[in-house]
Amino acid sequence: MRWSADGRWLAFSGENYQAIHVVPSDLSADPVLLAEGHDFDWSPDGSELAFTHFDGLSAAQADGTGLRHLVVTKPGGPAQAPRWSPDGTAIAVLIGEFSLGAVCVSGADGSLHRVATQVDLDGLDGPTWSPDGTRLAIRTAEAGQTGGLARLATVSESGEDLVPVSDYLLYPQWIAAR
Repeated sequence: MRWSADGRWLAFSGENYQAIHVVPSDLSADPVLLAEGHDFDWSPDGSELAFTHFDGLSAAQADGTGLRHLVVTKPGGPAQAPRWSPDGTAIAVLIGEFSLGAVCVSGADGSLHRVATQVDLDGLDGPTWSPDGTRLAIRTAEAGQTGGLARLATVSESGEDLVPVSDYLLYPQWIAAR
């Protein structure tokens, strides 16, 4: 479950994590089914919810209006872990199923480009935007002598300049420097 940035809405998963519901924070209305999907993220201003499903990535207004499909995936290649950029102009999303996939960035207008391939999907922790929106923290997967090696790395939004940071780290988060 996650609150919208403006605090007006609460979104949560239901029915075996295959449905996304929203409810006004003041509980002035019953929860409503926003979409069938399995993961979601609020836009920075709290007005939209990006969500993934087995056919791709979509976004809608908090009240369910304005639905638009941003990314359509092939069968067996679902989208997961959407993350809005800090300025609300793009959404990073994992594409693929099971071990390896890709990080793609969709513009809020539906434009799409691949940022990195060989991304580790096993932990299902999604890409994380830097506070200034110029880089993504991701988990990469590399073949090693003793099996697969997962690494924390950062990459620019354009997909250039992949920089390994550390071996196997779950749930990366950017924090402000002190």
